Amino acid sequence: GTVAAAPAAPLATAAPRYDPYRRPPGAAARAPPAPKAPQAVPSYMLPPAPVHVRAAPTAGELQIPRRFHVSPEEYTNLHITGLESNVTDLHLYQAFAGFGAISSVKAMVDLHGNCKGWGFVQFMYAGDAEAAIESTNGMVVGTKQWVVSHHKKKGA
Repeated sequence: GTVAAAPAAPLATAAPRYDPYRRPPGAAARAPPAPKAPQAVPSYMLPPAPVHVRAAPTAGELQIPRRFHVSPEEYTNLHITGLESNVTDLHLYQAFAGFGAISSVKAMVDLHGNCKGWGFVQFMYAGDAEAAIESTNGMVVGTKQWVVSHHKKKGA
């Protein structure tokens, strides 16, 4: 006995799958194209030369930049007492910058970086210094009262 083969069932054609890129039928089933050979990289795409970074400056190295190449007038250096222990050069600069051009600012600090309670602000012009004294002398900042006056050099 021979066994007769069953008749083959007709192949069902599946509905085409949705292709969001709307490629022609059969395109999705094709193999992706072969990768291109590497090309030479233009110099503008190369990373820049190594950059040397300095260590961050310490609190003693931070300074407000000098913008003036002339000497300040006479009687422009102010002495401020009654500063809180957390006051920095930047705080003094911000407090006095509205009165005029500042030549230098210094809050005196101890070894731990805490303000000793006094500092200096030097203006470029005497009129600006006078306006600052009139406006800030006796002002209460935090818990202390500021005393702002002209700086008198030792022995003078």
